[in-house]
Amino acid sequence: MQTGRRRHVLNLVAQVYIATVKPVASARVADRLAVSSATIRNDFAALEEEGLLLREHASSGRIPSPEGLAVYASSFIPPAGLTPRQRLFIRSRVGDAHGEELLQAAGRVAAELSGYAVAVRLLPDDSLRALQLHLSMLPGTRLLLVAVLENGLVRQQAFELQPAPSRATVAEAEEIMRQLPVPVALLGPALAERAAALHGDLRRLLLGLAEAMPALTPTLTFSYGLGNLLKEPEAHDPAFLENAMRELETADWPDAGSGKLAFSLDGATARVRTVLPFSRLNAELSLVGPARMRYPEAFRIAGGLAETLAGVRNRPAS
Repeated sequence: MQTGRRRHVLNLVAQVYIATVKPVASARVADRLAVSSATIRNDFAALEEEGLLLREHASSGRIPSPEGLAVYASSFIPPAGLTPRQRLFIRSRVGDAHGEELLQAAGRVAAELSGYAVAVRLLPDDSLRALQLHLSMLPGTRLLLVAVLENGLVRQQAFELQPAPSRATVAEAEEIMRQLPVPVALLGPALAERAAALHGDLRRLLLGLAEAMPALTPTLTFSYGLGNLLKEPEAHDPAFLENAMRELETADWPDAGSGKLAFSLDGATARVRTVLPFSRLNAELSLVGPARMRYPEAFRIAGGLAETLAGVRNRPAS
């Protein structure tokens, strides 16, 4: 982009298009910048050549291309801070939440403040250890494994073992689990290795536990504000809704360092992502909406939420 005026032209076209969902005429931009329409038409042509503006019809105005929206959006990083009222609102909604409740509260707050769909993703942490491990017998041939992890989350997994082991065997297996000095992610292989040297019901039970262990540290995604997508003008297009849902569910999120923002545009859909700075909770939050996203506010909410929650300590679940 060769001139400062053309950057202003691009920004104005993006602002008006985001607000109106309509092509922007050169006369409207000329009035705002106090220059002639001919000058703006020349700027439009130059920005088109750079791939930053598009003309949908020969006689219409211009709209920003995805590349143009990306240039426009990047000018708002780092974002402005939240208002004191917004910070107070976040703290009041989070309250004394911990563990998964804390992540869910953050997602609901982000959806309410931003007006976009929100996904919060909890990633597995291979270094986590279990503070407590319990193995209980359920009716029939089912058993329940419960783990209290050091990040405050409580995980449980039921599995079946036929024939059902004795209570003495269950107690022995529980004691073996507790004595293994490895993170939860390595408990499965460690139990399988221990089982290799055993026989009978205890061997079967340890192998059953080894198979159940991966379910204790899954990737979890919580989604909120899906109805916000239906309020957008783009909602009449099934392809937009399908793509937005895919963006909420996908594991391939844009990269961001701790506490930093990242954004991406995929066709008609945009996504803003941040890391949630919770102790021992490896979590990410993403806002999903149309490419015509209100970027200044979206960045403000995502970045401000992460900053506000940076002092929230995750307490062990009671």
